Amino acid sequence: MSRVARTTRPDLAALAFVWAVALAATWQTTLGDRALLPTDLYLRMQPWRAHAHEFAAPERVSNPILDAVQQFYPWRLHAARQVRQGIVPLWTTQMLCGAPFVGNNQSAVFYPETWLHYLIRPLKALGWATLMFLIIAGSGMYAFLRAIGLRPLPSAIGGVSFMLSGYFVGWLTFPSFRSVGAWLPLMLLGFERAVRTRRAWWLGLTALGAGMQFLAGNLHISIYVLMGFVLYVLARLLGLALD
Repeated sequence: MSRVARTTRPDLAALAFVWAVALAATWQTTLGDRALLPTDLYLRMQPWRAHAHEFAAPERVSNPILDAVQQFYPWRLHAARQVRQGIVPLWTTQMLCGAPFVGNNQSAVFYPETWLHYLIRPLKALGWATLMFLIIAGSGMYAFLRAIGLRPLPSAIGGVSFMLSGYFVGWLTFPSFRSVGAWLPLMLLGFERAVRTRRAWWLGLTALGAGMQFLAGNLHISIYVLMGFVLYVLARLLGLALD
């Protein structure tokens, strides 16, 4: 067996583990018949509430995730319908007396996760988009931890811990909240590789991650991601200066 193969196989096995965990967390909404959406909340709203007696409607909602059913899914459904008609959804007439749609950052019209809604049934696309998010977050953190010297097993554990962290799981049905942070590891990876190899082209990964996290659609979370990245860069450069 070649040296490259011996080096690559542990990484492939570790990444396969990360991806398997991501699929295990989402299989009911990707391969199964569930939707990653609290649709039972619709039965607490009009006009669907009038039919609540026909279903097992919740009598009381203690922590309603209303943005998922009133905002994010309707936005992606609207974008899918417009794009399938060959229309760039610059505007929507379904909010207020009309409102900008592409200009609304959280609509994330140009983000790859949203593209899935243009290709497959939007309700099903929610699950596949979540799987894509988990793979990006887990794989990115795995690659970053490998870049700073960790072995495959602890790197895989770190990748899984990051993608299934409390923040990401808590906002799992809020695409723009969760997906922005998934790109931080790629930004860190590009910078770290550029520092270690003295090759500036690695910063292309940082630029890609920065651009994608803006497209993901939440400027507030983007600010936190950029703050975290800048703090890491400053700490890293300070460490190099003191060596």
